[in-house]
Amino acid sequence: MWSPETVDQLSRLSRVESVMTLGSVLAVELKDDKNKGYGSSVSKSVIQQLRSGVFRDEASIHLFARPLGNVVYLMTSQITTQESVRECELALLETLKKFLI
Repeated sequence: MWSPETVDQLSRLSRVESVMTLGSVLAVELKDDKNKGYGSSVSKSVIQQLRSGVFRDEASIHLFARPLGNVVYLMTSQITTQESVRECELALLETLKKFLI
């Protein structure tokens, strides 16, 4: 499912508080100096950036992205290919590196 290398890279980004995977779910908790928890909109901004790129048509890659407060959730489906997962991991890494630095 989710690459251990990518999870490690995500966890080392300065604006990432924590990263967790459980089955098909990847959760990335982002640091937000202004608001904490559900009051934060930082994950919404990240998802908007992703949706303008590789996540433009989530249904075609069988992977879903949702913001909730300061957490970005990515969820694969039963038919998501490993190629699509890798593509999304790269897109998330690139977005977080550009967007949060």
